[in-house]
Amino acid sequence: MVLKKSKLIIPITAKTPASALKDISKANKLADLIELRLDCLNNPSSGNIKALVKKSKKPVIATCRFKGEGGEFRGTEIEKSALLEDAIQAGAKYVDLELSMHADLRDYLAGLGARVILSHHDFEDTPLLSHLSNLFDRMQQQRPKAFAFKIVTFARDFEDNARTLMLSQMAAAKKLNLISFCMGDLGKASRILAPAYGGFAFFGSLSEKKNSAPGQITVEDLKKFGLVKK
Repeated sequence: MVLKKSKLIIPITAKTPASALKDISKANKLADLIELRLDCLNNPSSGNIKALVKKSKKPVIATCRFKGEGGEFRGTEIEKSALLEDAIQAGAKYVDLELSMHADLRDYLAGLGARVILSHHDFEDTPLLSHLSNLFDRMQQQRPKAFAFKIVTFARDFEDNARTLMLSQMAAAKKLNLISFCMGDLGKASRILAPAYGGFAFFGSLSEKKNSAPGQITVEDLKKFGLVKK
């Protein structure tokens, strides 16, 4: 049973502003939210970021991931924060801030008006449910108070899917917005089932070449499961 309508997030991972603009035009027709991956852009500028946000007809999530967080950004945390600030100033409604980010920087960016999605990614494995639950509790105590949370792990075993799905169900019961699933080929089941367990949102890429994480499912394939209208 779907506890609430999950939102489809389409990530924009293009390297150039021109390609990103084309992808945003496609995403506008399908997505509930558009994630602008600033770390994927080659030499992003304030002007380019503003143009991309303005092109988006759906609410934008501004995201900039370090390489260690599964992204491509190689600058400093201050430089990363400046890009996120540019996106928020341009009109991004949401900003993805990692749990590992300094709390003072999170406070500053949150003060610019965007809703915070506090995120944590584990690219090694999927911890026990008790560990995930404790992590989720700790994230709820962080400042600033987040609008939504994201806990994504890597599936080493098919059973790992159940842990993230149970976490989603627990969050939904508390009426908390949580995005939780497993990455990797063995984690695809949790991506598909997350909406049925009350997940706040799920991801769909425009094509396999435009995936933002391992195991991500394309919008076309999500249509086969009835998660996206044909």
